[in-house]
Parts: sequence; C-alpha cells; structure tokens
Amino acid sequence: MLLFTAFLFLCMTVLIPGCTQKPSLFPEIPDASDSAIVSSFPSEPVPSTTENAPEIIRIAAPFSQETMTFLVRLYTAKKYESLGMGVTGQTVSLDYLSTVQPEFAVEVINTSLTGADYSSIMNWSKSGTIPDIMLTDSIAELTDRGFVLPMDQYLAKNDLVLPSHAYYDMLTLFEKSGKRYGIPFSASVAVIFYNSEILNKTGIPVSFEPDMEVLMEYASFIHRYNEDQSDPESAVFPFFSASELFPYLPSSYDSDAKYFAFEEGYIDVDSDAFIKSIEYIRSFESHSFIEGLTAEEISEYFGALHPIIAKRVAFWAGRSDEVSRWANYMPHTLGLAPIPNDLGLESGPFAVTVYPLCVSSDTLHPGYSVDFATFISLDADAILLRLRLENHEGFIPVIKSPEVWMATFAEATYCGPLVTIKDSMDWAYYTPIGSNPTFLTETEMFLGEYGDLLFFENTNIDEILESYRENRDIYGG
Repeated sequence: MLLFTAFLFLCMTVLIPGCTQKPSLFPEIPDASDSAIVSSFPSEPVPSTTENAPEIIRIAAPFSQETMTFLVRLYTAKKYESLGMGVTGQTVSLDYLSTVQPEFAVEVINTSLTGADYSSIMNWSKSGTIPDIMLTDSIAELTDRGFVLPMDQYLAKNDLVLPSHAYYDMLTLFEKSGKRYGIPFSASVAVIFYNSEILNKTGIPVSFEPDMEVLMEYASFIHRYNEDQSDPESAVFPFFSASELFPYLPSSYDSDAKYFAFEEGYIDVDSDAFIKSIEYIRSFESHSFIEGLTAEEISEYFGALHPIIAKRVAFWAGRSDEVSRWANYMPHTLGLAPIPNDLGLESGPFAVTVYPLCVSSDTLHPGYSVDFATFISLDADAILLRLRLENHEGFIPVIKSPEVWMATFAEATYCGPLVTIKDSMDWAYYTPIGSNPTFLTETEMFLGEYGDLLFFENTNIDEILESYRENRDIYGG
C-alpha cells in the first residue's frame, strides 16, 4: 500500500530533496487551460513622476491578446475620460472602446488559469524575456529570490486596495516584512467534486448538501452496489483520495482550524480537530478510498486508466479552479459540493486559494505596471469586462462588489456552492498554495511518511503522531 502514496498528489509539483517520492501509476491529467454600476473605487494611477508612459507592457496571464487590449483601452478611458452615467464594464460599447487610443500597448504571454509556475518564470528570466506583469502560483519563491517588485510606493493613493473594497485577508496574503509583493487577481475554493452518473446508478440523490454522516452513508450505498457486480471492472469507488480531502477536514470540526491544522508555523497534531479528522477517514469501510488499494488491486480494477477519468469514482476533493479539467471528461455529469462540516453549518468554513499578479523587479515601468496590474485585478469595471469577454469558471471574486459576484455566476455551468459563499467570506481561511510553500511541503512530507499508516493501517494514532513530534524539525515545523 505504501507503494501508492505518491499517486494521490494529482497536482503535486514540489519535489523534496531527500524525500522518496513514489512514481504515479496514472498519467498526469492535462489542465484544460493549457490548451450598470460605475466603480465606486476608480483607480488613481501614481507612477513615478520621472517615469514616462511605456510603449508596451508585457503581461503573462490566461487571456487573449484581444481581451487584454480591450482592458488597456478601458484603463485609458477611465483614466482620461468617462464611460458615461450608468455605463459599466458589463455594458460599455466595445465599438467605443475600439476608438480609444490606449496609453500603451500590451503583449500577452498566455499562461494556465492559475498562472505561470516558478520554472517558467525562471526560464523567462534566464532568456531575458521576463514579462513586466505575471500571474503566478509561485509568488513566495519569487519574492524570496528577489524576482518581484515591492508595490507599496506605487499603491499609496490607490483606493482599489482599500479593505472596504477588496477582501483584507487576500490583500495581505502576499506581504513579507511589511511589504506587498502581489495583488489578488483570482481565487478558488476547496470543493467536493462528484460524478452524478455514479450517484444515479448507486442510488445516491444527486441534489444534496453533504455532511460528515451523509458522505459515510453514501459510501455504504456504493459498497452495496459493488456487492452485486461480478466483474471488477464494473466496480465503482466512493472516494479517490483521503490525502486530498484531509487538509480541509480540521476546519470541519473547528471553525478556527486552518489548512491541515496549521498553527503558528507547524501542524498542530495535538488538536482535537486534527485527531477527529484522522478518525473520520478511518471510520469509512475498507476500499472506500482508491488511495488505500494496493498496486496489484489498482492494476486489476483500472489497468492504465485514471480512475476518475474512467468514471469509476463518485467523489473527490479538489479546488474549484480545476473544474475545466474534469468537465473535459464528464461535461454533463460533473457536480460540485462544499467540503462537509460537523459544525451545523450549511456550508463553510471555506478554504480559499488566491492567485496574485506580481510585477517583475526587472521592469522598466514599475509605476505603470503596478497600476495596470491593480486595475485589471481589482477595478469592478475591469473585472466585469473580463467576465464578459472570457469568463473562466471555477473562480470567485476577490472584491466585494455585488455586481461582480452576480456577473461571475450569471452564466456559470458548474457553480455549485460557489454562488452562495459571498456572505460567508468571513469564514474563509487560506491555503498555503503559492503563499507558503514551506508549510505546503511540510504537509506533503507528512502525508508521504504517515498518511497510509494513519488512514489505512490498524496502527496506534498516538504512536504515529509521536514519531512525527520527535522528527518535527525534519519536516520544517
């Protein structure tokens, strides 16, 4: 069973020196992205008085050249003109915007929906082609190595970064030593994905709000269904991975618990919420998680097919920004539900992952780059225009505007719990993805070393956790 641990990290990209990582039994699933209100907070550009307007700004982001050109035209129109009474980014005439002479040109380097990773940015840097503005999922590493610019002096008079307009915790997430290095651009939420085709044939109601007990009951439904199947290739499984669900469970028992029971720089393995989360995983019947199967069993059941793509898994945990990936394989049967909780809440607390725009420390136009990055991230009209031209599903707004929230989900196919969480954002906590890679690595090492023993073996939980306590320094805690 230990041969299988690394298979769980479907999207793991961090390789830990000295930590043995088992090869994946299935190929990596491609990300689909690889292939009437006037803003109450207009942007006030404050470039350096000695900085001339650039001829071109290069930006790495998941948008077309056409969309980004319309955004810079909107930026120019709002800076020097007026859109007109009652005109917003949702209603402004594209013909009108086409007549606006943009203050500068933009060149787009396309990225995935969650931005450029560290290696891509390093390659740009080595070749001397690093963009001025970058959407990234690796801002902490870039900040530590001096590749991104502190923004504070260029944001001093910009109302878009006021906490009355954008979510305060998102605004401060990318600060280090009192300096701001990133602007929240997009955000996603931890969810339970489900395949309604499997729910239907195993007798599980498709319309549900899962709580802890309901998910256990549904797992039993699936086991009873499998008892009637003579062919292993007809069997379906309740869950894909315990390790992908576990980081979110502590907050299901304690609203103050964070991702993986993070507390003051370490995993709080002594908290009641952490222990209850382990016990919850253990309470499921054998073979409820594909992660708990042996390599031989996996081969027997699935061959070389990925279980989720093979439509043999009912539920799996993930981030809502992954929705386009799964929708490629099950466009009519994919659904989203909130992570269950034992707090008596209909939904929440929510685990949020934020993806920022940052500005290269090599840019020749720091003031304009910071101002334009802030505009396309936080200006309500800019967001409404982005949604109108290219609405990427699976993300939630990073500002509080009701109009932006409404527009985000107006035509969404897979919104699930996302559409209802605006009023619950005070319950949100933030994952370490991008912002705290050291802790993220610690959690991955913990699961790699102890996950099978804690979740699937008949071991003493206290003895396993004591081993972690004794070796905590190795894991960074």
